[in-house]
Amino acid sequence: NIQQYFNVNFKGDIQHWKITLKPKGAPLDKAINNIELSGGKYVTKVVVNEVKQNSMSITFSNIQLSKPMP
Repeated sequence: NIQQYFNVNFKGDIQHWKITLKPKGAPLDKAINNIELSGGKYVTKVVVNEVKQNSMSITFSNIQLSKPMP
């Protein structure tokens, strides 16, 4: 369960939302300030904000569903 390791904050609605995950304790909180996921139907952006003020942003575009495997 993700809530065992992170405080979870949800904002928005099903079409435009943002989830912020803040680590509850060590060792995650020593490196990560928070993780932000945002999107609509799919996750379109992930931002990892580090304690040392660095951040990494991943943007997903042109999202296509693959056909299920038989």
